[in-house]
Amino acid sequence: MAEVVAVDIETTGFGKSDRILEIGAVVFDTTRMTVVSEIETIINPLRNIPEKTSEVHGLTSEQVSLAPTFEEIAPSIASIFDNRKLIFHNASFDLRLLGQEFQRLG
Repeated sequence: MAEVVAVDIETTGFGKSDRILEIGAVVFDTTRMTVVSEIETIINPLRNIPEKTSEVHGLTSEQVSLAPTFEEIAPSIASIFDNRKLIFHNASFDLRLLGQEFQRLG
């Protein structure tokens, strides 16, 4: 079975101190052309979401305040990514932000 993961994230901004506040990932079996599994969740970035950024994705600080943190969902994300090819719309940006989040966890 050949599996790939399509990933998309939303963030608090574009900088090195910005955080992921939503992630969606769908695992596809490319042999059978079926969805194997998926995850979609908002994430508490542990910081305020600038109003200008909220206008882009529609998420507010209040909406994400009770969501799990990246640390809490990281094992699920790592499990979905494990040994699979990843597909991104904007790979350089998404990979950088994902890398920053995993680096914060050590």
